Amino acid sequence: GEILQMLEGSNSLSSTLRRYVPGETRKPEVLVVMCMDPRLKESFIFGDTRQHFDVLRVPGSALSEEIMESIELSVSEHGIKVIIITTHTECAMEKVAHSD
Repeated sequence: GEILQMLEGSNSLSSTLRRYVPGETRKPEVLVVMCMDPRLKESFIFGDTRQHFDVLRVPGSALSEEIMESIELSVSEHGIKVIIITTHTECAMEKVAHSD
């Protein structure tokens, strides 16, 4: 309950501030597809790239049909020019994603 209350408070504050603070204007040209493993911190792996890269986190970096559609939309509708697909060692999710 405490976490939900914090999220609701942050969302309310964010919604209020939108009236006074201009929205995001950056338009990244690079999309990084990486595993959803929370131990992987893109800011450490790629440097502070939040202004230059968009990150799509998926289990095991597995490229399902839905993920491929998301990537295609990023290219056609959002101007993504470079796609980096990463994996990491000992990825349990990759094993699950590629198993029967």
